[in-house]
Amino acid sequence: MKYLLKTKLLIISCFHNRVAEVENSVDSVVSQLTPEMHFVVVDDGSTDGTSEALDQWENRDGKNVTVIHQKNMGFVNSLIYHINNIDCEYIAIHGAGDISYEGRFSKQIVLLDFDKKLGVVSSRVNNINSYDNAKTITGSAFSGNAEKILLKQNIINHGAVCFRKDIYLKAGGYRSFFEFAQDRDLWCRMSHFCEFRVIDDILYERVSNAKNSVSGSPEKRIRQKLLSNLASFCHDMRLKGKSDPLKQYGYFSIYMLSKDKKLEREIFMLALSAIKHKKRESFSIYFDAHEKISSLSISKLLLVLLNKMLPTRYWQSGNGKIK
Repeated sequence: MKYLLKTKLLIISCFHNRVAEVENSVDSVVSQLTPEMHFVVVDDGSTDGTSEALDQWENRDGKNVTVIHQKNMGFVNSLIYHINNIDCEYIAIHGAGDISYEGRFSKQIVLLDFDKKLGVVSSRVNNINSYDNAKTITGSAFSGNAEKILLKQNIINHGAVCFRKDIYLKAGGYRSFFEFAQDRDLWCRMSHFCEFRVIDDILYERVSNAKNSVSGSPEKRIRQKLLSNLASFCHDMRLKGKSDPLKQYGYFSIYMLSKDKKLEREIFMLALSAIKHKKRESFSIYFDAHEKISSLSISKLLLVLLNKMLPTRYWQSGNGKIK
């Protein structure tokens, strides 16, 4: 196979209509590049000036930066295509608009070089809520076999991850069915072949609820949670020695999911967050989703009451839309 390029560490980032975030986000990666690293930035069919902003970074100051323009393929399909066409030992993901802190990539390379049993490395993350700029630190230090913990939660932040390409390929790579939650599905399958590590350092910063992001769209967020549940369900079946439902039944595997109290609680909390930040449109979407998946419960009754009782002037004091 003829590869587009060859490098030790491939850092890949996919931008779609995020022109305002290009400068700081890309600079946070480029400033860390060494000769053994190559940064591939994909413009996934942007129409807002992102394409032109990214072009300013190609090979700037002699750094290994390649900007690729393409028709819109979506995030997961873009990752699949470009990872398959680049010869590398390690792969790091950098989320569009996010910030990789100084030393992130070199630390991850050192850990992977030192421990051959280690296949996936991430770190703790500084999360900034775009609604109110509130900051929270997520993630806990972890080291070892992650098969069981991944059943309960996704311990690896996608944008902060670095992993071995040979283990990625052995696990089957990203699956295009997972438009969202493709990371949890991949980690679950990679956990059969390697150990995981979450560094106790904070090496990454992401903005939640940002425009054009998954967390900034109620519809996408709900689908992300449903697909995350499917990834966990498929993982559980494999650990029990059964066939992967997605492989066996394809699209219909999603109908095998039983009602999930955890999903019900998560959407309930998203609805409360929408109320707190006076996002009427977002609340309506979460309210409808919660009604469809929940049985009669206190949380369901509470949302019904809030929907009826909150006056119009409450919502009008906000803008009613996602920032």
